[in-house]
Amino acid sequence: LSASVPDLPMPTERRSETGGAVAACDAAAWEAAWRAARLPAWSLEPAPEYLPTVRAVELTRPWTRDGDADSIGRVARQLHALGRTEAAFDHAVIAAELGQEKALWHYWAGLIAQSLGKVVGAKAELERAAELEPDYGVTHARLGEIYFEENRLELADAAYARASDRPPAESLGLRGRAEIALERGDAAVALELIDASI
Repeated sequence: LSASVPDLPMPTERRSETGGAVAACDAAAWEAAWRAARLPAWSLEPAPEYLPTVRAVELTRPWTRDGDADSIGRVARQLHALGRTEAAFDHAVIAAELGQEKALWHYWAGLIAQSLGKVVGAKAELERAAELEPDYGVTHARLGEIYFEENRLELADAAYARASDRPPAESLGLRGRAEIALERGDAAVALELIDASI
């Protein structure tokens, strides 16, 4: 899964919704939002110089009207990495809605929903991501976790199997399958799968 980084010009002035220029005190927040929008989409680590502030997030709202799923999604990813999960979820949902055919933002919406315990929403977003990008193993591993929690072991095993032969989720898939084997009482198979995951 990948999304192209938008080639956003560094703004010298940004117009507010009422038509006036953004005040000078917002310049640093706007720059933080601009930098956050340019970060690699799959990075989980927030870079201190790119930390989005509350004001920076507010300044990204006009991008939603322009349909810029990538910018909003990157802000969602940064907020999630900073532990601001509710705000991250709000932005991830917007990114997924704007980027209907982008598996990346459906994955992030599902991942964040899962971390919030919103299982139904997480499952729907992750299933959509898997449909759009079937070769990304981490999506299947996340689906395996959800199916396992629902005690749908056949679906969980199938999802983990798909994850176990797709980078970068091979070890996640194998460990998930080992957990299912233990649940079924098959310790020998579980041990083999754990050994293979190392």
